[in-house]
Amino acid sequence: QGRLLIFTDDDCLMDPDFMRDLLRHDAEGPEDMFLGGRVKLGDPTDLPFTIKDEPAEQLYEPSIHPGGFVPGCSFVLSRTTAERIGSFDTTFGAGAAFQAGEDTDYIIRGHMAGVPIRYVPDMCVRHHHGRKQLAEVVELSRAYSYANGALYGKYIRQTWLLKHFFWSLRSAWREARGGPSFRPELGISWSQVARANIAGFTAFFLRPSAFLRPPAAARPAARTVPAIPASSRLDA
Repeated sequence: QGRLLIFTDDDCLMDPDFMRDLLRHDAEGPEDMFLGGRVKLGDPTDLPFTIKDEPAEQLYEPSIHPGGFVPGCSFVLSRTTAERIGSFDTTFGAGAAFQAGEDTDYIIRGHMAGVPIRYVPDMCVRHHHGRKQLAEVVELSRAYSYANGALYGKYIRQTWLLKHFFWSLRSAWREARGGPSFRPELGISWSQVARANIAGFTAFFLRPSAFLRPPAAARPAARTVPAIPASSRLDA
């Protein structure tokens, strides 16, 4: 029934100013709102994963990996945006066939529909995810990378997205020859990312044809906001 749809997780707590920040962005922004807020650790003893604590506002553009650009545990859509993009793909997400990535899929479809997707450094939530062991983070990263591989299959004709698949494979090749790892402080390597990407990509094409549905058709773009440089990327 509402005009704004707010998505968060049951292990997140909103800062007291969250709604005030949101209503200000709503008043100042475009009709088609797709907005993600800052996500900080709720418990400083948790590992620094599934957060986004960037100080500057960002506008999504294709050279940035869509995974985690707008945190899945803190984003807001206007009803017009949700109607324009369509419903979530239920083959993605926790407990679904592709294990994760329903928010990343939505970012991809929003971008393809011409919706401006923004990250803002206010609208903050505290994420009490509870993961304190590296093995827990490595497994979650594997699920994210597996879902991303399936998304590369779903959008195989989107060359701007497939570049990220190629970059993951190239990074794994370089890592094997002494190059940098992905997130060494968390025990996550590029080879782990690439293997999970390949597994998800392969699994997508082994699913029944009923799952291979295209994204919702886009209507003409609404007015957009000026581009804001961004270089952040999460969870390849």
